[in-house]
Amino acid sequence: MPYRTPEGFFAEQAAELQQLAAQCNQEQSTNETKGRLRPLLWVGGVAAALLVGVVLSWSDRALQSAETMPNEPLYAYNETMSNDELEGWVEYYEADLFLAE
Repeated sequence: MPYRTPEGFFAEQAAELQQLAAQCNQEQSTNETKGRLRPLLWVGGVAAALLVGVVLSWSDRALQSAETMPNEPLYAYNETMSNDELEGWVEYYEADLFLAE
């Protein structure tokens, strides 16, 4: 033969090929697992986004109902006024040119 191979060359090549095949199979199985999990991750992300939206809208409504009405101190003050004082204020506002329009 015109060329020579080193001792154990073919045995080493076979071992390297088997190792590469095992790595390829392992990568393929992890890719398949990722492929199976991808739709579940997408559904989980959508569910999480909806949950966050519901929680934020619920907390916003809870804060709005907990707030006091801005005119509440005025209503409390009006309750302490007599009818004559209230009638005086009504007459005053009726005479105002800008509020009467």
